[in-house]
Amino acid sequence: MRITHRPVIALGALVIAAAAAVGPAAGAEARSGTNTSSTVAAGSLYAWESAHPSGPPDMIFEGVGCRNTGGRYNAWRAFERGTAEVWALFDGPHCDGFIAIVNPRPEPQAVPGIESVQRLR
Repeated sequence: MRITHRPVIALGALVIAAAAAVGPAAGAEARSGTNTSSTVAAGSLYAWESAHPSGPPDMIFEGVGCRNTGGRYNAWRAFERGTAEVWALFDGPHCDGFIAIVNPRPEPQAVPGIESVQRLR
């Protein structure tokens, strides 16, 4: 689902600018397809290569800062604990070309064509 409403884009750009001042980028942790752990890290973005995922995520992004995805992932699910955290999705490799915001929800969102992600606080 693509979010194209101008107020949402303007809000996303404002939040992204604020998040850019937070600090350096943190790493992304690759997960094997056999991971069956039910623990969820706070502020994590789970990514699947399939647009209709079943099973554990193919990648987990954590931390703040722009993270390049290589365009490999097509479904996204954000997790939070405590403070509200959302992730922004971009079609450019350096967090440019804002596409959507992923809010925490029970099921992954299918959003293809994502080249980079950034956690927003």
